[in-house]
Amino acid sequence: MKKKVLTALILFAGIGAAQARFDENPPVIDVSSITPSLGTRILSTESRFVVTGTVTDDGGTGTNSSNTPGVDRVYWRPEGSKKWRNALLTDRGGTTTTFVFTSSLRRGQSRRIHIRAFDLCENESDTVIRKFIRNSSATEDDTTDTDGDGLSNTEEAALGTDPEDRDTDNDGLNDNREVNTTNTDPLDADSDDDGLDDGDEINGFTFNGGTYTTDPNVADSDGDNISDGDEFNGTETGTSNTFTPSNPADDDTDDDSLTDDVERTMGTNPTSADTDGDGATDSTDAAPTDASIQ
Repeated sequence: MKKKVLTALILFAGIGAAQARFDENPPVIDVSSITPSLGTRILSTESRFVVTGTVTDDGGTGTNSSNTPGVDRVYWRPEGSKKWRNALLTDRGGTTTTFVFTSSLRRGQSRRIHIRAFDLCENESDTVIRKFIRNSSATEDDTTDTDGDGLSNTEEAALGTDPEDRDTDNDGLNDNREVNTTNTDPLDADSDDDGLDDGDEINGFTFNGGTYTTDPNVADSDGDNISDGDEFNGTETGTSNTFTPSNPADDDTDDDSLTDDVERTMGTNPTSADTDGDGATDSTDAAPTDASIQ
């Protein structure tokens, strides 16, 4: 899981020179110490559960005003909430301390919780994000496939996918198929970032009355220098330009011997072999957008 690195934050502007800070090293949250562990299903019939972990502050190259490094406080908040809550510390001010807080989950619910720590010099740790999942029953274990997608809860925990949702990224492909068959990202609906969802590219999309498929791991499936999404939508990523949509599965949609990207440059219609209707195909027409000239 990615971690968002936050810069050191000074919370008390009124601290004077007598309390000058020399400790430049932030405290470190020991991710491996956090229980329940990442993705672990909470086997409980109760809605509330306890989260614990350890934080260490080695003091870095200097000391704080009292010449002692130490962890001052730990905060946590559920994802979606802006309010940070205090965690209980077993040894506030110590170089290593255990934090404890209680959260809650409805049966079958999952939630990400953000945790961060400050030392006595106001250095801030990286924010750790952990996902906790509560079982819909108290007898399930991590080998169960709760959502029936072919991946066990243990496998989904390792992947970061939702064991309660067959299709975590809602792209029309279940998580197991993405991991073991299509080699697409089950956490990203558009693995190749081309503007078409993985499910549309694999299951097929309709264009001009036909059904076509494209490669969900290649942004330009037909190699005509236009991304699949831009072709299908008639757009140009990064600009407000609009064009006649073309088929992302065919580099020459209208079979006029001009590739779709060339037709965009020329201003001709990539879905019509004779843009100006003068009887000459675009590739042989001296002025393919002017019917008076062939």
